[in-house]
Amino acid sequence: MFQLYDYQKDIIHETRTHLSNGKKRILIQSPTGSGKTVVFSYIVKQMRNKGKRALIITDRVELLFETGGTLEQFGLKPFHILAGQMVEPPKQFQVYVAMSQTLRRRIDKWPEFFKSFDVVIMDECHKQEFNPYFEQNAFPKNTVILGFSATPLRSGKQRQLAEDFEIMVEGLQVPELIKRGRLVKDRYFGVQQHADMSGVRLNSFGDYQESGMFERFNKRELYQGAVNNWKKLTPDTVTLVFCVNIQHTIETCKEFNRNGIDAMFLTSDVALPKLGSGEAAQIRNDEKMREYKNWKEAYSKFSGNRNTILRRWRENKFKVLVNAGILTTGFNRKDIETIIINRATTSVPLWLQMLGRGSRTYPGKEYFNILDFGDNARNLGYYNQQREWSLWHEQKKGEGAAPVKSCGNGDPISGKDGKPDKNGRKGCGAYIFASAMICPYCGFIFEQKKKVKFADLIEIEYSKPINFEKDFYAELDKEAEHRGYKFGWVINRIIAEKGEQGLVEYSDHRRKKEPGKFGRYWVEQTKRRYARQIQMFDQKHAKEHI
Repeated sequence: MFQLYDYQKDIIHETRTHLSNGKKRILIQSPTGSGKTVVFSYIVKQMRNKGKRALIITDRVELLFETGGTLEQFGLKPFHILAGQMVEPPKQFQVYVAMSQTLRRRIDKWPEFFKSFDVVIMDECHKQEFNPYFEQNAFPKNTVILGFSATPLRSGKQRQLAEDFEIMVEGLQVPELIKRGRLVKDRYFGVQQHADMSGVRLNSFGDYQESGMFERFNKRELYQGAVNNWKKLTPDTVTLVFCVNIQHTIETCKEFNRNGIDAMFLTSDVALPKLGSGEAAQIRNDEKMREYKNWKEAYSKFSGNRNTILRRWRENKFKVLVNAGILTTGFNRKDIETIIINRATTSVPLWLQMLGRGSRTYPGKEYFNILDFGDNARNLGYYNQQREWSLWHEQKKGEGAAPVKSCGNGDPISGKDGKPDKNGRKGCGAYIFASAMICPYCGFIFEQKKKVKFADLIEIEYSKPINFEKDFYAELDKEAEHRGYKFGWVINRIIAEKGEQGLVEYSDHRRKKEPGKFGRYWVEQTKRRYARQIQMFDQKHAKEHI
């Protein structure tokens, strides 16, 4: 049976306190690799021992049911609701487990089943797929719902977490877990210049659209550069690669193998594409069939059954495993040494989930490597930094109309033809999205204007301890400016080093340069905003002086 760590016991104690105070909807945040599954398995066992009925809703059933998995370690033998099950499950069990997408289709069909539980666990509760349970009032008001997430963050027009949860319990964050030896530190390798993602449209979730992002990363030079950097910086390490989409995954895997490095890939299954009609559709039909044939041929050489591929990888039959979004959650291999992020994202949860695959401790493993080809850390923050979480997120208004361009640079009003494409087609002059590479009306193919040059990655020691002897605050400001860090990083470092008194000293330092700013009001506001970090500093300081 698992033994709980002190910080896990603290999470459980705080959760119990909120429950005793009448809270029924609680979100528990704890970083990837900190043992969230252990915490909720312990809670479920305690509920079961008291005769309570529990339901675990997750998107990583395999991890819970694998031999030696968490549920088995806690002596839990739940009823597993399968995807094809249409009949309401038997009532004699106390614990049930279901995939979130499977169970939400049964909300209207099994009303009595949903009413029968005392506690519901929602794993990865920040995901939008949990919305229907709240929107359709699947569970009675007196049912306890505990949501678990390493990254309780939503954005844009997504449903506010505060609509569904009353309060949040935060566990220790990554920096403290590293200090305690519960997670490993990282070596970060990033690009020297900003990655150019201008013109790439965003999808409905606020992240980059796959088509536009694939256009940026689908370059021969970039495939070769990814492999060259791996060979130079992290050779022969157990590696997990995250790519843009299925085609990008395939080509990246092929490039590793072309360079004599055994690699396999995992993707979802690809169905035979449905083809359209008409001259313009024929261009897209050809592209769809080419991609399908490429996947089918590559699948037979470098992929296969998911469980078989993962087993062979764990047995070190090959070092590099490539995927797009298959292994962001629901997978655990502790001896992963290198994470390659061969894509860009605007999503902090996705970014941290990908990095979290390499953060777990393992005998002899002092750190894991991050090869960030998408320049993500510059925009989303680094792995080993203090973060703030909230049940609320800012909902910005629309950014306006998407940019467009003329097909073939022609003029649809005057009828003037534009420059012909590589097949001699002149273009119809219609206005289409600027990110499109094939005109949906006539099939005109746009040429790639920019020549891609792949820059080598460099190591950035962003988490190196700061020891300023001259002027702590002035040097801290310089360090933040040099590294391109946000102001919150400065405040977090001040509190980590000097606590509440540091805020007072920093306000004196800044007022010398900016009279009228950073006064007493700023100090009080900042103290309230960073109250938890100050509390952690005080607790640590008290322990050091006992």
